[in-house]
Order: sequence, then C-alpha cells, then structure tokens
Amino acid sequence: MLPVAQGIAGLCAATATEGEHDAATMSPGSFHALRMTTVAAAVYIDCWRGLRDLSMTDGQDLVDAAVEAIYLGNDLVSLDKERHPHAEGAYTTSNYVLYRAARSGCTLDEAVDEAVIRYRKLADTLAHAPTGPLVTVLRAIVGGDLRAYRDLAATRFPGAERMLDRLTAPVPC
Repeated sequence: MLPVAQGIAGLCAATATEGEHDAATMSPGSFHALRMTTVAAAVYIDCWRGLRDLSMTDGQDLVDAAVEAIYLGNDLVSLDKERHPHAEGAYTTSNYVLYRAARSGCTLDEAVDEAVIRYRKLADTLAHAPTGPLVTVLRAIVGGDLRAYRDLAATRFPGAERMLDRLTAPVPC
C-alpha cells in the first residue's frame, strides 16, 4: 500500500475510535500517537511530498515537529469550544490541553501554557531548520494553519483570538 493510502487508512481507523479512549488510562505516548494521526496533517504533508517528488523518509523529525505543532495549534484554538461537556466531537483524548489537565491534575491555564511553550519550540525548530524543499512545504503548511484558524475564529472557534495571539508562524530567521 502506498504511504498516502496507509496514512488515510490509519486516519480513518484512529478517528473512528477516538471517543473510545480513556484519558485516565491513556499514556502520554499513546495520546501523542493518536493526535499525530487524527489531526490528518501527516497525510496532507505526504501528499505534498508526493506532488513535489520529495523523499517520504528524509526529514521525518521535521515532519513530526510540523504535525505536532499543527495539533497543538488546533487544540489551543478549539479549547473554548471543546471544553464544554456536550461539545460535538469533543473528547478529552482529542485535545492536548484537556488531556493534559485531566491526566496530570494541572489547571487548564497551566496546560495551555505548556502547549503554547511546546508549540513555540516546534515553530522555532522549523524556522531555524536549513531551508530546502521539504522545510519550505512544512513552514507553509504550519503557517497556513494559523491563517486558517484566524479565519475560522469568528465562526467555528469563538474566543480563539486570545490563543492565536500567543502562537507564532515558523518564519525563517
């Protein structure tokens, strides 16, 4: 099976079972693996790698950094919507901030701070990576997600502006 097809199959399987996981018993590594899949960014990046005839194995650490930044950004901007007990499609195991607060006992504000710090570190890693075709694609995708979140903030993610103001695009220095 081609890598993109495998990725889509994994995405579908992970999304179908997302609500069945228990934050109290799910390890941080399992949570991370689930979010890396359900955010769908890895498949999207693989599509761009294929379109640009880029290696599907080189630079995987940077791809992982981009995917994690995307899921953290998503989880931060959707927090206000997903923190309500009956929010559609919201699971403690589909939002880093909610998972972290439930699993560690820290407050939501502390979990937000951790997520912002981690996001900024990942964006900084991409900003300082040697520029090349893959890094250019990754920066554009992560930066594009921030722009999309800003566009959606007024309708899909009310209140997200306060989170977005804390995130930075991976712009090269």
